[in-house]
Amino acid sequence: MSVLLAAAPSVPVANLPIIPIIIGSVLFTWLFTGWLMYRIGRKLGYERPWYAWLPFLFLYMMVELSNRDKDWFWIIAILAFIPCANLIAAIMFFIVIMDLSEKCGKPRWWGLLWLIPVGVWVVMYITGSGEAAPEVPSEF
Repeated sequence: MSVLLAAAPSVPVANLPIIPIIIGSVLFTWLFTGWLMYRIGRKLGYERPWYAWLPFLFLYMMVELSNRDKDWFWIIAILAFIPCANLIAAIMFFIVIMDLSEKCGKPRWWGLLWLIPVGVWVVMYITGSGEAAPEVPSEF
């Protein structure tokens, strides 16, 4: 029994710097994702790519870049906070991402790759690189 107690770590769990690690992780995620979205905004010629750094304006910028109606922003933003209805918001958000991917010259299904937890950063980097897809004139 004394052998098991001797093998236990001598540092109490309460002394671990968990709060700074969480804050650092959140800060890194916010800065890195903002920078990647900023690149996509610049690539597509958005006049206010700095919106990528602000939480709700990030979503507004994505909706504007995807050429969806501005009501989509409000619907997604409000439904995201309502239990069960947030599934509709998630579907609408991924439709916006798929439109954005297509506008950046990638196939629509490329937007579904944003579901991969850390891979989303690789996908956003590749999406923000290169030239934007040429505008297709409408037939109307």
